[in-house]
Amino acid sequence: MTFRKTARAGTFVRAMLAAVFVTAMPAVQAAPKARSHLDLDAIARQRFGNDAAWYRDRIPFFQSSDTMLDQVYYYRWQIVRAHQRDLGKLGYITTEFADDVSWQREPYASLNDATGFHLNELRWLNDRRFAADYIDYMYEQGGNNRHFTDYMADSVWSRYLVDGDQSAVLAHVPAMRTLYDAWFDHFDWSKNLYWVEPLLDATEYTISSIDASGGKD
Repeated sequence: MTFRKTARAGTFVRAMLAAVFVTAMPAVQAAPKARSHLDLDAIARQRFGNDAAWYRDRIPFFQSSDTMLDQVYYYRWQIVRAHQRDLGKLGYITTEFADDVSWQREPYASLNDATGFHLNELRWLNDRRFAADYIDYMYEQGGNNRHFTDYMADSVWSRYLVDGDQSAVLAHVPAMRTLYDAWFDHFDWSKNLYWVEPLLDATEYTISSIDASGGKD
């Protein structure tokens, strides 16, 4: 079996160390909610039609002189909305694929390699539940089984920098530390580097991975 020194090792280690030392976080206060000068109802109806009510009080609204930029901005929120999955008592998670795939985590189609990306989007929502539920599912409900590497701890930190909610971060520090310690089973002490198969780093189609595998999955 061929392994490579993951190019993301440094980023991964820094993200996990941020979790370990999160108790030393600086005080951050969320900015007060500013009064919008936009017609939010009109924009919501224009962009989202019958689904406008879901977006109206949840997303930050934006308008510029570049119509393409505006279109892309609201399209991204439509994608966020489309990938929400309601798990009932477990709350909401965000799926990576619109349709189920064979390698997803059953039974809820979660994949931890994408969680960091999702949280970096969800952190801007006025409705904090979607990010909070997702973080709780991954850290406290067994959602993160280390099937892939991830930088979720860094995204949780980034969310804190937006909302300033220390208690929401500190509640998950024990789980963060447990995950951090678990990754030592992929640490090569002779080289002081982590190793991981490209597929489990979600980088199987990078140039270095294709070269190492001879162009095969």
